[in-house]
Amino acid sequence: MVWLACAAGAARGQARIVFEYPLDGTAFPPELPAPGFRWKDEDSRADLWLVTIEFADGRGRLNYFAREAQWRPDTPVWEDIRNRSREAPAIVTIVGLNHLRPARALSTGHITIGTSSDPVGAPLFYREVNLPFVDAVKDPSTIRWRFGAVSSVETPPVVLEKLPVCGNCHSFSANAAVLGMDIDYANDKGSYAITRLQEEIVLQGRRRRFVQKAHAAAAAGAAPAALRIQAQAGRLHRVQERRAHRRFDL
Repeated sequence: MVWLACAAGAARGQARIVFEYPLDGTAFPPELPAPGFRWKDEDSRADLWLVTIEFADGRGRLNYFAREAQWRPDTPVWEDIRNRSREAPAIVTIVGLNHLRPARALSTGHITIGTSSDPVGAPLFYREVNLPFVDAVKDPSTIRWRFGAVSSVETPPVVLEKLPVCGNCHSFSANAAVLGMDIDYANDKGSYAITRLQEEIVLQGRRRRFVQKAHAAAAAGAAPAALRIQAQAGRLHRVQERRAHRRFDL
């Protein structure tokens, strides 16, 4: 068969295929939807790729063709991969071909992936930072925060944006009723916000304040699936400077 001939050619190797995602040794959480596999092929002649997944269970391997340097398994296929890679890692091999001579392997690369037995078990609240990071630091208002479950196939909604200073380390209480967040100006660590989650969250100093508007939606059996926070541009750093000065005057 075509993929057997490809595998034989790939064993001799001519050029490399480098995986961009996932990385070798990745362990996926069990509730994660099908990820996209992406790679770079060193042979410019390759315009067709054979994706092969082999398992330690002794059952047959899976074979699929991709016409671009990326591949995302459909839901039933991903469920099969996920279930069969729980006990031992699966080997993902990609062979680069040219559609005019598909029996000749031009390039090859492989990684191992596995599925963790431990679910994430909670939604994630995380920063979306423009790169390079030095540019994001110059204008913290471009940094956005998203909130959502890793099991969702939809992009998590933006729940915090236009924060005039850098918001960083954070945590929620066990019942998701309280949020604590480090709010920095010039990395001085002079302010930490602790507030209950509600429709409107107000962080207020003696003279300056900014308002965060949060719209909560319920996630089935978990913490709120989404907070919508619109942080108004302000001068929070003045509050932080005053607090820092008071601290050092003690």
